[in-house]
Formats: sequence, structure tokens, C-alpha cells
Amino acid sequence: RCQLLNWALYVSRKMMKKIVLSICCLMAFSQANADVKLDFPFQKKFEVYEISGNSVEEIERSFNARPEFLVNEGFDGYTAWKYDFHTNDDSCEIHEFELEVTYTLPKFEMSKTSDESAEEFRPYLEKLYRHEQIHCALAVKSMHEMYLAFKRGRHGGCSSANDRVIELEGDLVESNALFDVYTSHG
Repeated sequence: RCQLLNWALYVSRKMMKKIVLSICCLMAFSQANADVKLDFPFQKKFEVYEISGNSVEEIERSFNARPEFLVNEGFDGYTAWKYDFHTNDDSCEIHEFELEVTYTLPKFEMSKTSDESAEEFRPYLEKLYRHEQIHCALAVKSMHEMYLAFKRGRHGGCSSANDRVIELEGDLVESNALFDVYTSHG
């Protein structure tokens, strides 16, 4: 049991190092290449809910009106990704490959919010938005790697490419879950 626990901690630390390195690379890459075009359709959507108040306490209470799934999970924001691809299992020819990311985030209703309260709360919202952007970046990175695996598979080794994509799909879920664990969801 101890060896298994030590191995799990080693793997967990190793995965965290990968996540941190990926995040740093993604942040640097996104700053340097903000207009880089992906080889597949990528769409971002925003579902916002309003928050407001003339004090920090009122703003905090206004979060109670967030979507029910956020209330149930205890989150103030969420990033969902949906992807779809259709490839030929033998040749790795890509017929369809797309990613859609939907952010669910709070937004100040400024007509109902004092400037002072909004300014006090702004650092929290900036951190929340940044956290959700990193979830998006992790999804885009994984999807880009999947796309490249299929492209490489078209030149031979499609079976290996399919295996790699299955592995990357698991990594996508795991890296996002670990990111939340290590950042305490923010």
C-alpha cells in the first residue's frame, strides 16, 4: 500500500509538473501568438449571469442567482468544452474536427453596482476569469495535440495515432481535474 501511495503521489506530482509547464507554455504562447489560427474550427461562447450590489456583502449575495448547476457544485464560474471529430480509423483522414468552449461567468450589472464595490470585487473576478481561461487553454492544447496525432497518422501508423488520441482524451479530463485540485478551483 505504501509503495502504491508513493507511486500515486509521484505520478500526481509528475502530472502537476506537466500541467504547470503546460500552463506556462500556453500563457507565453498565447501572449506571443494571440492571433495564431488553429487547423480546426474553434468556437468560444459566453453564458453570463449578472451580479450587482452597493457593498461587497450585496455582491456576494447576488451570486446566489447564478445558474443552478453552479450553485450545486459551489462554483462561481465554469468552462465546458465539447468536441467532435470524425476520422477514418484505417487512414486517419479527418472528415470533421471541431471544438466548442462555453464559459459560464458572472458579470457586473454596473447600473445596479457602486463603482467602489465593483472595484473591490474586481480582483476576484479577474482571477476567476483567468482560471477559466486556463481551463480553455488546456482543452485547446489537448485538442491541438489530438489533431496533430491524426495528421501524423495519415502518413502511416494510424492505429498508433488512434491510441494516442484516446490517451490525450484521458489527459484532457485529468489535467483539468488536477488543475482544479491544485488551485482549489481558483
